[in-house]
Amino acid sequence: MKNPITLLIAVLVCSQGYSQAPPLPTTICKEFRPAGWIYFHDASINAGELFTDHKPCFFTQVEDSMCMDRTWTDDWLGFDHFHYQQKYMGIEVEGCEFIEHAKPGGNLVYANGKICPDIYTKYHNKAINKQLAFLAVVNYYEVNTWSWQDPGLEAQYKIDMGDPSATSKPEGELVFTTNNWQVPKGYIMDANDYRLAYRFTIMAIDPYFYKTVYVDALTGDVFKEVSLDCHDGPANIPFYGAVTLDTRWEGWPTNAHVLHTNDAGRDVHTKYDGGWSWGLTGEVEDADGDWGTSNQGATAVHWAVTQTWDYFKNVHGRDGLDDNGGKVRVFAETDDNPGAWYHQLGGIDRIFAGFYSDDGVYSGELTVMAHEFTHGVDQREGKLFQVNEPGALDESFADIFGFLTRRYVNGSTSWEIGVPTTVPRNRRNLQYPNSLGFHYDYTYSGGVIVSVSEMPGMPDTYEGDWWHPWQDSGNDQGGVHINNGIQNKWFFLLSMGETGVNDLGDAYVINGIGIDKAAAITYYNLVNNMEKESTFEDAKEGAIAAALLYYGECSFEHIETQNAWYAVGVGTASTCIGAGMDENEMAFSMYPNPAQDETTLQFNYEGAKTINVYASNGQLLKSIDGVTGSKYVLDVSYLAKGSYFINVVGSESKTTVLIKY
Repeated sequence: MKNPITLLIAVLVCSQGYSQAPPLPTTICKEFRPAGWIYFHDASINAGELFTDHKPCFFTQVEDSMCMDRTWTDDWLGFDHFHYQQKYMGIEVEGCEFIEHAKPGGNLVYANGKICPDIYTKYHNKAINKQLAFLAVVNYYEVNTWSWQDPGLEAQYKIDMGDPSATSKPEGELVFTTNNWQVPKGYIMDANDYRLAYRFTIMAIDPYFYKTVYVDALTGDVFKEVSLDCHDGPANIPFYGAVTLDTRWEGWPTNAHVLHTNDAGRDVHTKYDGGWSWGLTGEVEDADGDWGTSNQGATAVHWAVTQTWDYFKNVHGRDGLDDNGGKVRVFAETDDNPGAWYHQLGGIDRIFAGFYSDDGVYSGELTVMAHEFTHGVDQREGKLFQVNEPGALDESFADIFGFLTRRYVNGSTSWEIGVPTTVPRNRRNLQYPNSLGFHYDYTYSGGVIVSVSEMPGMPDTYEGDWWHPWQDSGNDQGGVHINNGIQNKWFFLLSMGETGVNDLGDAYVINGIGIDKAAAITYYNLVNNMEKESTFEDAKEGAIAAALLYYGECSFEHIETQNAWYAVGVGTASTCIGAGMDENEMAFSMYPNPAQDETTLQFNYEGAKTINVYASNGQLLKSIDGVTGSKYVLDVSYLAKGSYFINVVGSESKTTVLIKY
């Protein structure tokens, strides 16, 4: 008999099971999952055919289209990936994207995304002109100096863009955008959440901000904004001891070593923050290249960013932040803000590191700089919105790769990252999110928030204790630096394993697959599966897909990836019949599960059957023949803690997972 673990693969018809599933032919579609993930039968459809040959399965309006705007090939699975953006009448529908994932040669394996088939109901031809919309933005803010009014920034912008007529003054464009940043949970985006608007990416110098601002195209009202600075807490960082700095010798007129990389194909250039004209800002110099403790505020951040470059290149094959060896500018000791943050302007990636002078410790701690570097990776790939669930995922990916970079550099096994101060808000712990970071406690009266208090600790369970209600986008942009604790905890569980009970009362036993495997799954998920409006459900599906495709169906890694998400309150525990799905006609049920000494199997039929107990790697541990009746008490006291497969063979064969604690 074949291993039952590989036999029980559930196949759903795409037009059945979920009312919102696209009615694709069953000869093509193997399975649909409600977050918008479609799996295809082998060699049934090629890249590019989903939204051409099968467009009526997604849209009824001729003016709707999915436009391919980006393609790439990953180094891990070797898959080709094709990114699509929904447009109506040529106007972008924000958050409505799809990614096709194909084996070499063009056969699709899966696709994921979101659509808004009724967006046509929000189109109107009475939009105000773009100039009026721009004036509405300028008049909305109290700003002394805009970026295009600063001669230094404008001059540098022209240089960076390679265009003497370029300007940072935003042009603006028509888009369909959501009324606010509340993220719909499913595959179909609700047209009632959208409006037609002008979108401007705008920068102010005095006071500083860098935002995307939306103006209603009918009324001219500014109704939504989001910061483009991926911004975190203060970065007061001790130096990492004696290291070798990658610097460059410059001759006349400098005749000194400067903080501009010269080795290993890196392109990282660090200066003290001296204004927006990079070319006119003086270099950080050392006459003989023996920096010692001089200019530590700049050398520390320069070293940290170069080490992050090396981590991504040597571990994940990524050539720099943009994967094309592009320049990264690092601004050290930014006086106007003590934090660390990332943004992109004029095609150039910028990482900023502030400092606190009151304790004499400069910024540049490795996990913080790697965190900001990872924000830049995301803004080149999935471009997760820095609000609510997408923003929390963005922050979590940055936390995870902050941890991984430090581990790569010095072998640290500490799961605590961030600013080494005594202030919990400035630190995080991937193993124990509740111990550091912050959350908000709310006081309600009549269903309305009347007071908000900031308290230490982050959530570790989706919608569990300290979960930030993402509908409340007024604080921390919907909890982006709070709810990131959920995926942080998932990564620790997947890496190291743990036995416990989450805030929802769900018991779990996770067997860790190791940090390196968990890192590979996480990186693949970040750069290949994430989109602007991705939620925790999407992150779960993407991680499970990565583990399934690389390590195999019902592999140890596949099972534990799903179980780790279950442990943090996202999805169900693995039954190894297709990640995230329930068996429709189980031959038996089992309770309690998790179990300690014994569990009861309740059968749907009384005929003779055999009960098999398998280890998570497929090894048969015990077989009980000749079982009859509708119930059987199974002794599991001899089993070690972990996950096991219970297989019942009778008139049919069925398998489920038992968690022993």
